[in-house]
Amino acid sequence: DVHNMTGSLNVSGAINLNNGDLIVTDNIGIGTDSPDSQLHVVAAGSPSIRVTDTTNTVTGKFQADNSVGKVGTQTNHSFQLFSNNTTALTIDTSQKVGIGASSPTGKLSIAGASGVQSNIYVDNHAGDQDSANFIFRKSRNTSIGSHTVVQDDDDLGSILFQGSDGNSYETGAQIVAEVDGTPGDGDMPGRLVFKTTADGASSASERIRITNAGLVGIGTGAPQA
Repeated sequence: DVHNMTGSLNVSGAINLNNGDLIVTDNIGIGTDSPDSQLHVVAAGSPSIRVTDTTNTVTGKFQADNSVGKVGTQTNHSFQLFSNNTTALTIDTSQKVGIGASSPTGKLSIAGASGVQSNIYVDNHAGDQDSANFIFRKSRNTSIGSHTVVQDDDDLGSILFQGSDGNSYETGAQIVAEVDGTPGDGDMPGRLVFKTTADGASSASERIRITNAGLVGIGTGAPQA
């Protein structure tokens, strides 16, 4: 049976529907008598909406929590964002992010079926000489955001160029930035090391080094002036 009602319905307690649908053609307010959207939930204690699939006990959650808004999974399952009914972004249970990659292998994995789909563009539109930057940072402190001075020969960042050998990805070339001396307050001596992998080798070897003094070594790790 279908029962129609016009106007407002104020409920204190629970509504149990054993069978059939509840059809509402106006806004629903939970914790508010003046909802301004199709579903409006208001509460002082981190109100949330949860949806659970009992097949694998997956629970998705949307929550307003004090000073932040949250959306994701409450259970040990990945979270995905969709676009055009296709997965656009995946966050797995280790908080790794995949764009076009449903099983991300690093903190951020980007995958595409063509070069354009895998490209990363960093644009800067400013009326000055500044440009966009990729910044690699290293601290020996194990707490995120905290500082402990790095040491001579520490890696500051590297770029690896890899290709598939049919079974796994192997490194063909690498550029590494390293500490080249003793750092101090406002002082970070550095060097660049360029590596390539020889045919038949299993790892990349140093080919060129640029020291903190600007000396260039080809085939030597200790270039002289």
